Amino acid sequence: MRRALPAFAVLPALALGCSDCSDPPTPPAQAAVAIDLRSTADCGLASFPLSLPSGALEYRAIKKCGGTRSTTDPDCLDDYKVVNRKSGNSVECSVSGGGDTWSIQASVSNTNFTFSASGQIGSGGGTLRVSSYNTGTATTLTDPACAVTVRSIDGGLIWAEFNCQDFDEAPTRICEATGTFVFENCSG
Repeated sequence: MRRALPAFAVLPALALGCSDCSDPPTPPAQAAVAIDLRSTADCGLASFPLSLPSGALEYRAIKKCGGTRSTTDPDCLDDYKVVNRKSGNSVECSVSGGGDTWSIQASVSNTNFTFSASGQIGSGGGTLRVSSYNTGTATTLTDPACAVTVRSIDGGLIWAEFNCQDFDEAPTRICEATGTFVFENCSG
């Protein structure tokens, strides 16, 4: 004759057996961008710094530390990144590949500002299509071959500096821009 186990003996066994049943949730994508727009004779826009998240402290932290907290740098005492679906921000990104070929599709936006970078680069850098839209100036600036230097890259992560010499709103405005962008927790 077969005897059934009492319920109090089965429940703890089920609870223990399911503790490893699923992976932890994927953290949301996050990003930080700092841009220095430099006016040229054909630009027609004033030179200005811009960052997302915005602010002078955030701008310095993004430029120096990629927006990541550091206990050794007084400009980087906190994380300065925007998180997807938090406070009106949208972060969509994919960083995939390996070795010397990486595919980047990255965009961050809120109601005031949009920044995107896309294309393929090597592990040390290359060129990407970089675009920016600022509602304050109602201007979209794009450089289809912006020079990018990679500081760190891995599946789902890129931290890079950029130097766009032809950051323009075709065909009338030709500006220049330098800056830093970070995208983390991306697909890839």
